[in-house]
Amino acid sequence: MRTVRSEPVVLFSDDRLGRGTVIIQVECTYYHYCPSKYSWDTATSLHIHLEYTRGMNYLPTIYQNSDIKFRQQASLKEKFDDGYQKCLLRFSIQDELQPLMDLKSSKEYAQVFYDVVQCHHWGWKYPRILHRDISIGNIMVREKDRQKYGVLIDWDLVIWLDERKEGSTSKFRMGTKPYMAHEQHSSDWQGPHRFRHDLESVFYVILLLVSLYSSPTEKVRFPSTGDHRYEKWHEQGGYFSYEKVVMIMHQFNQEELKTWGHEWQATLEEASSEDWELEQLEEN
Repeated sequence: MRTVRSEPVVLFSDDRLGRGTVIIQVECTYYHYCPSKYSWDTATSLHIHLEYTRGMNYLPTIYQNSDIKFRQQASLKEKFDDGYQKCLLRFSIQDELQPLMDLKSSKEYAQVFYDVVQCHHWGWKYPRILHRDISIGNIMVREKDRQKYGVLIDWDLVIWLDERKEGSTSKFRMGTKPYMAHEQHSSDWQGPHRFRHDLESVFYVILLLVSLYSSPTEKVRFPSTGDHRYEKWHEQGGYFSYEKVVMIMHQFNQEELKTWGHEWQATLEEASSEDWELEQLEEN
């Protein structure tokens, strides 16, 4: 256990239902070694950290976590039943990371977003999880050995693929609204959360950055023209397969970005010598 002193707020993200991420810089003032009082099983995401993620540069290193439950929720749940979804306040102490907006160059942004896609694919394929809340506030940067890595944080809404139901996973759609997949905004969509929904969220983070900012720290506003230039991205799910996204993102200005996994390195080598064909869009 650690005693920490609060420092400046690094990020305060607005979100519906009070589920926004707040990131505060802290300084550890005292360390208490008491493993018998400490459990990593309070959150699925933290259990995954212990089991799978040691030494990975594109995931946060969690040192400590705790949950605070709200007693008043019991009466609300009893009154509204399925119309009310319980929540809790979860906080964790992790290694110091940089906000996404601290990056200085276009290539750094390109590498960070590419790292996030590789990280998400790893989570989908090996521990078999989906993040379900990719947003501008949940992408941060680790600097290590003069290399910057994209880090995907806040796995609190993670879902195990093997435990998904064919119906909608929640009456309250998961995610941060501006970055949610177009399909999930429709009341007609009743299927489970899919990996392509998360990939579409990555696209919207990039889209909003390049559309709303003239530089990492300066916002711009465009007049309303009625031009629906992103409409086909909303309507055609075929853009959001891992293969398609990796083939687009592994280069920037005709220069190769870092591909960390041997699997994708082999795939890109194969694709460079043969005609690329998209495989099936969704996992069985």
